[in-house]
Amino acid sequence: MVGENLGINFALNFKIQKEMQMKISENLANLKNVIDKAAKNDLDMSATGSFLQNLEKANKETEKIYKQLEKELKSDAQMFKQFDFMQMITKLQYGNLKPNEREKLLNKMSKIAKEI
Repeated sequence: MVGENLGINFALNFKIQKEMQMKISENLANLKNVIDKAAKNDLDMSATGSFLQNLEKANKETEKIYKQLEKELKSDAQMFKQFDFMQMITKLQYGNLKPNEREKLLNKMSKIAKEI
């Protein structure tokens, strides 16, 4: 159960990192173009302002994407906690548990119930 959650968290974090990496790559490409133009003395103030505006826009988009993915991650985590809780109920109902195992399972269920 915990391993599945870690796998999902890893996949979502990997997705977030890839999207951030793509945005950073775009920003670096834009920066390289501006530097190349400056080296050729073809740069005027409107191009610099445009680049800075694009950079700020890309930063805001990146923040928006990150917040959206963070919200989805929390939603998915909640869903998996509920699923884990249901599995524990089934184990309590149909499992042949020793008193020690039953107590541990009830403690886990209590913790999950508080989080949900």
